[in-house]
Amino acid sequence: MGSGSLLALKSRRNGLGLRRGDARVTAHNDRWPDLYAELAEDLHEVLDGLDVRIEHIGSTAVHGLWAKPILDVGIALPADFDVTDITRRLESFGLHFVEDLGDYGGLLFAASSAPDVVVLHVHVVAITNIQWRRYLLFRDALREQRQLADDYSTVKRTLADAHPTDRPSYLAGKSAWVEHTIDRVDHRGPSPSP
Repeated sequence: MGSGSLLALKSRRNGLGLRRGDARVTAHNDRWPDLYAELAEDLHEVLDGLDVRIEHIGSTAVHGLWAKPILDVGIALPADFDVTDITRRLESFGLHFVEDLGDYGGLLFAASSAPDVVVLHVHVVAITNIQWRRYLLFRDALREQRQLADDYSTVKRTLADAHPTDRPSYLAGKSAWVEHTIDRVDHRGPSPSP
C-alpha cells in the first residue's frame, strides 16, 4: 500500500533519521507536527472501522524540546484488539514489526529511510494499558511546563554527548529522570517498576 506521509517522513529535508544504536538528539524541527498530522490521517484510513485513538507522543511532539530525530506515534485500541489484523494492516501500510514491548511500549512498529536509519516508531497499546496514560501524561507535562522541557533537553543532550553510539546507555540514563517526572506529575501515585 505505502503512502505519501511515509515518503515524506523518509525525506532528508524533514530532519528525521537516526542510525540504529546511535543516541543523537537535535533541536526541535517545526515540520514534525505537520508530518505527524499527515501520518495520523493515513493511519486512521489504514485502521478504518476500528475504535482507535492516535497521538503524537515522545519528544518530537513537544515544541522546543531536543529530541532523537525519530517521530513517535502512539495508537490505542480496545483491550481485545486483534494483533494479527493490526500487524497485517500496519505492515501493508509500509511499517515493519520490531517487537512486543509488553506493558512498557506495546507492539512496536518502525519505518526506515535506509536499511539502518529509523525515522518512525509506532507503539500500539490497549487503551486500558497504563503505558497509554503515561505517554500522554508525560507529553502533556512537557508541553505545559517550559522549565520541565528545558530540564529534559539538558538531560538528553548530556546523555547523548556521553553515549553517542550507545543508545541502551542513553535510554537507561534518562529512564530514572522520566520515571521520577511521571511520578511527580501523576496524582494517582507512583508507577509500577518495569
